[in-house]
Amino acid sequence: PGGPCEKLLGSKPCTVFVGDFDADPVMKRVKNFLQDLLRGPDVDRINLAGIDTVVVVGLREDTISLQPHRLRLKKGSGSLPDTRLEVSGPPLSLKMRRDHQPALELWKASLKQPKGLKPKKRKNRSTTDLGEVHGRLHLGNQKVDELQARKVKALKRSHDEDE
Repeated sequence: PGGPCEKLLGSKPCTVFVGDFDADPVMKRVKNFLQDLLRGPDVDRINLAGIDTVVVVGLREDTISLQPHRLRLKKGSGSLPDTRLEVSGPPLSLKMRRDHQPALELWKASLKQPKGLKPKKRKNRSTTDLGEVHGRLHLGNQKVDELQARKVKALKRSHDEDE
């Protein structure tokens, strides 16, 4: 489609980390932060045609570089398409100058997720594709002979029938 900055509706960026981010705990936190920042919307399945942007995050000594690329899919010789990366924006160079770690209690408190965020699990309920809710009831054994039913005069035996 159009120019180098055109983004498709519903597309999800692909993030590639190049370099040893896991060697240093500071860089590990930087990688975690960048993953959260660049992750895009949550999806159940990924369509290859929906990935149109690739962000390459590189680490060289103490410099972090971010380079956005546009992913072009061309018809390949086999069943898989031929992919090409084209630079789609200016590179961004970041340098770690300060690192201020929070107190351990504050860090743990920031990672806690509120209980209201998780939907409450509802047992014995299911929803169909059309949105209809079906429920299942579980009853114990019913002792029918011990039930106190209303006595109706029409159902009583008369003294004449007993004899």
